[in-house]
Amino acid sequence: MPYPRLVALSFVVVILLGALVLMLPAAKRAAGGLTFIDALFTATSAVCVTGLSSVSDIAVTFTVFGQVVILVLIQIGGLGFMTLTSSFFVLIGRRLSLRERTEYASFYAEGHADELKHVFRYTLIFTFAAEALGAILLSAGFAGRYPPGQSVWFGLFHSVSAFCNAGFDIIPEGTSMASFNQSPLILLTMAFLVIAGGIGFIVVADIVQKRSFRKLRTDSKIVLLTSAALIVLGTVVFMFNEYTNENTIGQMGFFPSLLNAFFHSVCMRTAGFSTVALESMRPVARSVSIFLMFVGASPGSTGGGIKTATFFVLLVWMFSSLRRKKYTLIDKKRVGGRVLSRAAAILILALLVIMISQAVLLVFEPHSYEELLYEVVSAYSTVGYSLSITDKLTLAGKLVIIFDMFLGRVGMYTILLAGSDREDTGKIRYQELDVMM
Repeated sequence: MPYPRLVALSFVVVILLGALVLMLPAAKRAAGGLTFIDALFTATSAVCVTGLSSVSDIAVTFTVFGQVVILVLIQIGGLGFMTLTSSFFVLIGRRLSLRERTEYASFYAEGHADELKHVFRYTLIFTFAAEALGAILLSAGFAGRYPPGQSVWFGLFHSVSAFCNAGFDIIPEGTSMASFNQSPLILLTMAFLVIAGGIGFIVVADIVQKRSFRKLRTDSKIVLLTSAALIVLGTVVFMFNEYTNENTIGQMGFFPSLLNAFFHSVCMRTAGFSTVALESMRPVARSVSIFLMFVGASPGSTGGGIKTATFFVLLVWMFSSLRRKKYTLIDKKRVGGRVLSRAAAILILALLVIMISQAVLLVFEPHSYEELLYEVVSAYSTVGYSLSITDKLTLAGKLVIIFDMFLGRVGMYTILLAGSDREDTGKIRYQELDVMM
């Protein structure tokens, strides 16, 4: 079975199993009440590391067992079931077959099949090391407010949720991380966990091996530079636009405001944690957050969106076309037509899914155009931000968002590849067509 089809199928199976387990009496509190559609929504959101919730409060609706189930689903979804199993086999010494290496390389690191063994090994080691360190730091941060046992559990849950860019939280106050908007330890720890999980395991393996920016592969440089630029952009926009907004960061002071602006800039692209009410943000900040959500994380990471590498390639391609360059060059290398075609396909498919989903929601939902656009982009980019309408969606609306979260995590491009058994080798040469534009 082709690897893209295995990826899509593995996500479907894990989501359905997760929904069934969440429906068990041991997983839900009697007072909370949980329908199957809400269990399916929660399982999809967890496996697709989105963070959107159709129930008002995860901590209230689910028992500790239910929260553990959600955490396991987040971990599986963040790494990807196929990546997780392959990494485990490599770690215990099982060799990948030539077919497996070819399939994985075409999906994760085209042209780098020989590096997959290192990628899988670093995936598990780096993931659990980062989550363990994050759990220790967060537990220390929570210790001042909660009992020791609860602090450790909160530290572990939020460390995994942050590294996997899931955005789920179990804070009793039910306001995401707003209760800790003055805590540098918690906010910076979670922000760097989000960044670590969002740059991609291939980039992490490259950094560990090369240990020098100049020696990194070109795609690793693209990911790091684009991610840094987007974080700076989001921080600057959020800081200057919201600094005088008393409903968000206007009453915090300069350094706490800067900290929260940085935190939101990081989380806006894929994680979904927040320290302010998003509906209270000014229009400019909301518009920029939609852009950041749409771009998302990086290839081979725990996050969604069209990905930083896709955005960078399309941006360079556009400027090359405007300057009438014959070739699109990145790092003194020509970008091939296959890469450009794939980037364009990812962009167009994402736009089509978002436009169609929003149009369907407009038929069934009473919410505004902006609220629904925000919800759809957040779901497709697996971010988890909402203007407080997720738990108010109709059955049809929840199904649309479930579908969007699945498409966003697995990838519309991957799903379409899953329906194709073989690749066109291009043996037949056709006359080139010039279209008027």
